[in-house]
Amino acid sequence: MDDSKISYFSVACRDLNHSELILITRMHDEGKTLREIGEIMNPKTNRESRVHVKNPKTGCKRISYVRDDRNLIRIHEINRHMSLPELKNKWNVVASTSTVRRSKKPRLSVVNISKHLDFCTNHRSWSMDDWKNVIFSD
Repeated sequence: MDDSKISYFSVACRDLNHSELILITRMHDEGKTLREIGEIMNPKTNRESRVHVKNPKTGCKRISYVRDDRNLIRIHEINRHMSLPELKNKWNVVASTSTVRRSKKPRLSVVNISKHLDFCTNHRSWSMDDWKNVIFSD
């Protein structure tokens, strides 16, 4: 077990040794709840709830918050004919134009997701010859 994945509050968990921390982390990775871990370890104490398992975050940090994204969409709805560089300057977040373009793109709705799934299940059995007869257009 990687020690960098384990962190804990210093006051409450000083009585836990390293092997107990690894055991709690392993049970957490297996999907056990804090209550189940507590019953296995020692039902009289609540030390297990103070052990945190860190999940390493991947990718770049966001440059905008969700509130900033909503503000960008609001600016775009006021004037839909505004160019991307103008929109970027009004947004007051240091970002590239491609980031602005991705931020204002709407997410898929539940209806669109279900339509995509229906399409995929209906055309799952198509062969390559069937797909060659399809004309894809915008």
